[in-house]
Amino acid sequence: MAQYDLNLREYWRIIKKRRWIILITLVLTGTLSTLFALLNKPVPLYKSTASVRLERVMLAGGGIYRLGEAWYPVQAGDFIWMAPYCPQWFGALGKSPAKYLIYKDWDR
Repeated sequence: MAQYDLNLREYWRIIKKRRWIILITLVLTGTLSTLFALLNKPVPLYKSTASVRLERVMLAGGGIYRLGEAWYPVQAGDFIWMAPYCPQWFGALGKSPAKYLIYKDWDR
């Protein structure tokens, strides 16, 4: 049996000589595996939804509150409901300090 001693230059020469076969094999394998994965997606068995309700109650004092693009004057006892994502800003006005309570209601 003949014994071969291949060094790195000979390996590199073989890779350069067969580069198109290597590239075509890689591209075909990647394309076919992607198509197979996309076409054989399992049908979802369950569907889940979640909603978050953010609410704010003014406990004391007053101020001005910005929700989205609108400004609202608020005072003690006011109740503010906002969407899950809503740009907001509060500025306290008056002589007494403003206190408010934020809470979230998770509907799971």
